[in-house]
Amino acid sequence: MERIAPRHMPSKKNVMTKRGKLLTRIIMISISVLVVSYMVVQIQSALYEPVRTVLATLYTAEESDTANGIFIRKEIPIEKQGEVYELLVDDGEKVSLNQQIAAVFSDTSALVRANQIRSLDSRIAQLQYARNTSSDMLDASRQNDQIYSMMVSILSKNSRSDFSHLSSDSLALKSLILRREFAFGGNSALDSQLASLVSERSALSSAASSESRVISAPQSGTFCATVDGLEATLLPEAIDTLTPSTVATLLRDNKSINDNKWLGKIITSFDWYFVAVMPSDIAAKLSENQYISIRFSPAFDSDVPVRVKSITTDENNSSMVVFSSSVKMTNTMSLRREKAEIIFKQHEGVRIPREAIRIDEDGTKGVYCTLGMSVTFKPVNIDFERDNYYICSYTPDEKNSIRPGDEVVVAGKDLYNGKIIK
Repeated sequence: MERIAPRHMPSKKNVMTKRGKLLTRIIMISISVLVVSYMVVQIQSALYEPVRTVLATLYTAEESDTANGIFIRKEIPIEKQGEVYELLVDDGEKVSLNQQIAAVFSDTSALVRANQIRSLDSRIAQLQYARNTSSDMLDASRQNDQIYSMMVSILSKNSRSDFSHLSSDSLALKSLILRREFAFGGNSALDSQLASLVSERSALSSAASSESRVISAPQSGTFCATVDGLEATLLPEAIDTLTPSTVATLLRDNKSINDNKWLGKIITSFDWYFVAVMPSDIAAKLSENQYISIRFSPAFDSDVPVRVKSITTDENNSSMVVFSSSVKMTNTMSLRREKAEIIFKQHEGVRIPREAIRIDEDGTKGVYCTLGMSVTFKPVNIDFERDNYYICSYTPDEKNSIRPGDEVVVAGKDLYNGKIIK
């Protein structure tokens, strides 16, 4: 009988070894695929760089410099004529010839009596207005409705900056409130109160008749309560006697010589002058009778158009430039010395980064802009340049001109007109 030899079975150890080798091979292949894929991506990135763009914007660039200067105006200083006084006009208010601008009192008690008389006059006027508006007393409910309606009307006008009837509307509102106070007493109660106030006012007037005097405006103009004592010397007719060094001295001597005897001043003309000192090379950018803009900040919130009246240069290469203007500037009336930004020239156009400028095969300077899935070349005319941008002419009538809102290419390789980028 033939004997069959038993089949040799692989050991468990050998099986595990083969599986380990297979797994290692799979991992190595996976790593190789990842490395190759990364290299392919890097090669593609090196050969093809996607374009990067920025938005073209409409922009105004300025050529400017700063300078210190002094204001010169036609001004008349007004003396106090006493230590106890009260202004009857507001700072910046227009005044007419001989208009009362202040009252001077013999002492403080006289000032107190004058204020009491003024308060009584206001109260009497309100009561008389309330007495004369209607002879019939309205019921309290209707008066409340009228008061509410008048308040709403005043607030509505104020929100629209309509102050044309503010004084009369306020008086009408006070009249309604007073009538509401006397709603239950009738006209007799109102007349009694009015008579009492008139009697009180007469008594105070008798005592105060010789306690005060008024100061009137010597000329029409604009009142300003700030005085530095230079009003009588720094007048427009004195400009021709100034030099760069004298103006520089006035700027350094930044103190007032007001000896506390002045009540205020009347600015008699809208014309004013700003006399500035600057290096001669800066002044060389200006010419006489040239019109430019000056920016005073924060005293004035917008550019002020001025004319270059004169330019004077001394042996030290320092220049004095006189600017003139008639623009009313109420918020600078109290200023004598000020720093200004002199705007020599403004350039308005399309702002683009310097790196966006390209030169095509014809030698034309321009930029590439994205248009759908491609780029298109647009010629530009550079008007002004800074360290990191250009201002290019904006010509909206030209079909292929650069415009605000264009996507301008600032990074990209091998660009040409019509190249597909997506």
